[in-house]
Amino acid sequence: MKLTFYGGAGEVGRSCILINSDKTRVLFDAGVKLGRTIEHPKIPAELIRSLDAIFVSHAHLDHIGYLPHLFSAGFKGSVYVTKPTLELGNVVVNDYMRISEPKDVTKEGLSLMQKSFKVCEFKDEIKVGDMTFSFIPSGHIVGSSMITADDGKHRLIYSGDFFLSHTKLLEGADTRNLHANTLIIESTYGGKDNIFPSESVIAGNMMKSIKETILAGGKIIIPSFAVGRAEEILLLLDDYMNSGLIPKVDIYVDGMISKAMRIHRHNVIYCRKELQRRTLSGARILRMLRERTRGAR
Repeated sequence: MKLTFYGGAGEVGRSCILINSDKTRVLFDAGVKLGRTIEHPKIPAELIRSLDAIFVSHAHLDHIGYLPHLFSAGFKGSVYVTKPTLELGNVVVNDYMRISEPKDVTKEGLSLMQKSFKVCEFKDEIKVGDMTFSFIPSGHIVGSSMITADDGKHRLIYSGDFFLSHTKLLEGADTRNLHANTLIIESTYGGKDNIFPSESVIAGNMMKSIKETILAGGKIIIPSFAVGRAEEILLLLDDYMNSGLIPKVDIYVDGMISKAMRIHRHNVIYCRKELQRRTLSGARILRMLRERTRGAR
């Protein structure tokens, strides 16, 4: 088994790793790097046409945004994803296409991409050539995965973005019985200076500011990533309102968030057991999300 990094090594963004044996060539992730200019993985054109498959860890642009470019450049294989990653990925990629209008992406490539997804469940064994792959929950966003590769002699784990503690939405990464000869680990925020306050401290400070602003008759604007962060913030706000720590006020959202929240509701089985129980029993938490987004356009 051989590894080649075409992006994501020594940088944040455009994650893209080639895993190959004598008979099989597979990419783990195909992301773009956003900035003043959009940077792509440095994949040779002849390699793109020879790939057997792509496995996508989750639906953020730095891991999935290069897919339309690959299909437009001649890739004709399958893309393996979890169900939430497929649904969120379509929303994220469509938004990327609309805003960036990349000139090297064709209608034919986009059409072929939509036909090439293969949905997998966590822990399924997926055979591609002479290797076996699987997805393991990584606790980052709904549907996010660590990916394993095994050629019978060597076992590899690629962490993708991961989170070990539980959140409002998800359990932490499933690290039970993990073993490998090689570990590729995401290291964003892994530097010695990347030390952050606890969630309770951050949330407490935010809620104090929100309460003061509401009581003073002001309005609060919270910019947020649409996939993952926005849902966490809305659930946090609802908990604080229900507990009386901040006044109950109407919440309005705009942009991709409303689409992302619908996908979360449809995929609540991939979320925390507590959230599943509250949702499936008709609890108020996700009904609140529907009611408070009715003003979003």
